[in-house]
Amino acid sequence: MPNEVRGNDMADAMTTAAAPVIVGGTGITIASMFPGVDLSSVVGAFGGAFFFILFAKDISAWQRIGYLIVGWVGGYFGAAELLSLAWTKTSGFSSFVAGLFCVATCISLIEAFETGTPPKWLQWIWSLRPGKREPE
Repeated sequence: MPNEVRGNDMADAMTTAAAPVIVGGTGITIASMFPGVDLSSVVGAFGGAFFFILFAKDISAWQRIGYLIVGWVGGYFGAAELLSLAWTKTSGFSSFVAGLFCVATCISLIEAFETGTPPKWLQWIWSLRPGKREPE
């Protein structure tokens, strides 16, 4: 009986780890079929989103896939914005950073909605506002 339980836990762990990889491989394959798609940016955005969700804790496989897709799309289009501002010369690394940033921002905002407390980075940005009043 204990072996069966361990076997199920291992299967769940493999499913959790394999699901984002399968989604990524499928997405990159489909994206390569369309002309005009920058594959360097597609792979970079996938890498950024995947890097973050790989180390995220306490989220289900479906949440990982959702964050992966959001970070992937956000990273792809974020790279285009970074390239248009001439902050970078290649799309691969900029899409990696944009994908990572997109997932991290989305997760912290979702947690803020659930807890009712703004994320630390948003509190820091608010503290930089000019004309900030001190509490009485």
